[in-house]
Amino acid sequence: MDTPQPIRLAVEAMATRFEIVLVGDDPVRLRAAGEAALAAVTDTEAALSRFVASSFVARLNRTAPGVALRTDPLDREWLLVADELQRLTGGAFDLCHGTDGSLELDDPGATRVRRTSSTARVDAGSIGKGVALDRARDELVDAGVTRALIHGGTSTVVALGAPPERSGWGVRVDLGDGRCVDVELVDAALSVSAQRGQDRLPEGGHVVDARTGTRSRAHEVVACTAPRATLADAWTTALLASGAAPDLRASACARGVTVLVPGSD
Repeated sequence: MDTPQPIRLAVEAMATRFEIVLVGDDPVRLRAAGEAALAAVTDTEAALSRFVASSFVARLNRTAPGVALRTDPLDREWLLVADELQRLTGGAFDLCHGTDGSLELDDPGATRVRRTSSTARVDAGSIGKGVALDRARDELVDAGVTRALIHGGTSTVVALGAPPERSGWGVRVDLGDGRCVDVELVDAALSVSAQRGQDRLPEGGHVVDARTGTRSRAHEVVACTAPRATLADAWTTALLASGAAPDLRASACARGVTVLVPGSD
């Protein structure tokens, strides 16, 4: 039997290009599932962008400090991940970076959240692509898709199943200095955060330690694999911002996150 031709779809969102490759025997069903997954990506952008007045993040930034805002169930996963990483990194990872305030969850289930200061401005950019990819993945799973690869700007990728006659989706990670790592993904996510190529920016890099507003130079690139893209995306940012200290890498491992850091073998 001939191997079915993959279906490829793409959308521009979050200032990057999201692409999906789907494999299966029913191209009509696959295309419909892929379009629903990409719609989930654009919906996530609308929900998380601080520049969209109706978004959850924009509404949170408008809410008076100390006043709790009820969260949507879809937002609770990333809020819990961000809250844990803020504590584990001592504030190096913070969605309100560069301020004297932060986010505070009202309860362990993150059903309500508040800003602790009027200067705290939430920016979900460090976790947004992971959230979007997880929601796209969930749409595919709900539609019965079992083989797919989704990426957001090539820095974060999610794999469902494996391609035909392969044990997994092969992804090559450039760790810099001529070193590459080949990763095989099956029902998992991979994310890469890098400082290299960012020196032209006024702040010297796009991943900063939220406590100081400056970039860590301990590592130029960090990659993580995890069961969910939200985890992988957030952990790469947190590790890069905080210098990928051994104790933080151990905490990541305890949560099902595999860390790839140059020179840490």
